[in-house]
Amino acid sequence: MSEFFFSGINPAAKQKFFGSQRVIQIGQLSNKTYTDMLAKFIAQEVPYWKENSRRDRRKNIRKERSGAMFERWYQDNFQLRALSGCSSGACLEKKLAEQSIEVKSIHELHPLNQSYATPNAMCTQFFQKDIIFDNCSGKRVEPCSRGCEGPCFYPTIAKGTLDQDDVMRAITALKAFDAILLMEKLSDDDQSAFLNDIMGIPHDASFALNRVRRMNARVTKTNEREVTHFYRDLLTELNLKRLLDRLEEENKLEIEFFHRAVELHDRQMKEWKIETGWKG
Repeated sequence: MSEFFFSGINPAAKQKFFGSQRVIQIGQLSNKTYTDMLAKFIAQEVPYWKENSRRDRRKNIRKERSGAMFERWYQDNFQLRALSGCSSGACLEKKLAEQSIEVKSIHELHPLNQSYATPNAMCTQFFQKDIIFDNCSGKRVEPCSRGCEGPCFYPTIAKGTLDQDDVMRAITALKAFDAILLMEKLSDDDQSAFLNDIMGIPHDASFALNRVRRMNARVTKTNEREVTHFYRDLLTELNLKRLLDRLEEENKLEIEFFHRAVELHDRQMKEWKIETGWKG
């Protein structure tokens, strides 16, 4: 839901339905006229976004739906798929048995098959013709432009059904990262200090996390509950619990993966605070 409101509605639709670039106006949530309009909009547009995103992408729907074009595409279990994609071994064989996919590019661009002398990677973690991933540097097929020695990303098979094996593979991948950050906590001072220490830069660096744009800026949250549960609580209050339940069911493995990511994050933060004597 955060993705839907953040970038899934174009400016024309925002102006038409809400009259504000912030989309949801917290101060109006006690206004029944406003909440009725909001509930109707969500009930109509979210299912449409979920069920028709990929099909609508292949045609010019801007004129057909009076500007209500969704510019970001719904994908269930997105973060889980991004980290559990298969590029070799039994996992790849299993995915290939489920769907017909050309694996030539997967083999050619896999890090083990790259010399890195002249890297020329397609900037996406999803290997499919109809790319839904937000390509690095806004590029689709051009070489990565961030000065990397190897591919920014390399193709993996991330589509198809998911199970506990995918969750475990994603957790294993996540453990390889030096720092695990949570969007809900990026505005906390200890997150910035932690990341600065990992990167080896001063806490007061001009580009430190606590000096850049704050998170949750599209809809200003006023307390910790709103930061973590704003959209879930909103759907419940608007009597859209059925829609919320459907989203949760479709993304239950993603939710499980997120809770495991929180555990890993908390463990990293605890170890860092002990090592550095962080007091806040």
